[in-house]
Amino acid sequence: MPQVNFRISEAEKERLEAVSGGNISAYCRDAALSQICLDSQIERLADRQSATERQLAEIARVMKDRDQKREDAAETGMPEELVSCIFETLYLLRLATPRMQLDQARSAIERLGLPYVYNKDIADLVDRTRR
Repeated sequence: MPQVNFRISEAEKERLEAVSGGNISAYCRDAALSQICLDSQIERLADRQSATERQLAEIARVMKDRDQKREDAAETGMPEELVSCIFETLYLLRLATPRMQLDQARSAIERLGLPYVYNKDIADLVDRTRR
């Protein structure tokens, strides 16, 4: 087995003998190798940290892009006045359309697999208006 020698003072030698329990060679070997192992672990942790930081930066970028797309979509949405006019037009169209045609439209919507949205309150209001 190869040997590694190093110089220490007499006081350091006495301290090593005291803490090593008499086997200075084994104590120094364990201390040096455990330090190498710790250094290796610290290096791996630093690599993981930098990888995690890169992943977090990517997540932050994706979230920022998503938020920007939402803002862009909100800005290009229909103005409230236009939505109000469309609802009013649809409501008046419902009032003027005979019941049989409304049922045919509902059947067509259901055949397409789309949800049919027309609640009881609206139906009652339309019936009262038609009287």
